[in-house]
Parts: sequence; structure tokens; C-alpha cells
Amino acid sequence: MFRIGQFLQDTDNQITEQDIYYQNDYPDRIFSNLLCYDYDWMYYILVFVIPVANKKDAQDDEWLVFGRFVYSGTVESDLDLQQGEDRINFRFDADIFKKHIKEYMQAHIDAWDDTYAFNGEKQILDFINDVVKHHMSVTTGDECRFKDIKLHEQ
Repeated sequence: MFRIGQFLQDTDNQITEQDIYYQNDYPDRIFSNLLCYDYDWMYYILVFVIPVANKKDAQDDEWLVFGRFVYSGTVESDLDLQQGEDRINFRFDADIFKKHIKEYMQAHIDAWDDTYAFNGEKQILDFINDVVKHHMSVTTGDECRFKDIKLHEQ
């Protein structure tokens, strides 16, 4: 089972499609939700859930990786990851966010005429791996400032 702590051991570690647990025969293995706020400042949150094991074989919420990318219009962005009790925050250059959010949104638009709903698997995995490889700082455990990650954030 993939563990988010693997990223801390070596930034060359990557999460791949082989780490994702197939729950059924459909291609929607990653669930994502893009929230765009622009009331007085651009604020984007891309929230995702990645199943990495069979629920029956894991303890608590360790079978799921919850994550979110946060962009608030500044020069830095955040990737928050949570798996069970483990938490990691990666701070990274906002240019990485801009690059990957465009790819995510374009792939979403391109999928409008597809048979299956868009899930963003390739885009989210590429985004995570790019951030882990090129982050500016990392925070773990209780030092992480984020609360529990939910797929439908308010």
C-alpha cells in the first residue's frame, strides 16, 4: 500500500497509477473537485481523493489519500496530503500550480464528449509528483496548519 511518508524518504519517489486501488471496472479511480473563488482575490482549491488499498485490508482511513492544492494569488502555493493520522504540507512555487491547473482544466474540457466522466487521474498524479520533486519546503505532523481535508470543501 502506498504511504505518503514515502515522499519524505526520497523526493524521487512518485505516486503512480499502479499505486491506485481499483474499486470497480470503471476508470473513475480518483475523485476530484475544483473550487474557484474570485470574490476579491483569486483563490483556487483542487481537492482529490486517491484510494490506495482495499478498505477491508487497511486501518481507519489509511486506504485513502486525501489531498488538496491551494493557490491564493501569491508566489507560493500549497499541497496538503493526509492519510490516516499522517499529514504533510509541501510549499511550492505558484508557477507549478498555474502550469498544472491549466492542464487539469483543459483535460476536463476535452473530456466533455467522452463516454466516461473526467477524473483527472493523470493530471493529479503528475501535479503531485512535480510538487514533491520541486517543493520549497515541507512540514509534517502536528506542525501542518491544515485541518482534515474533505472532498467538498466550503
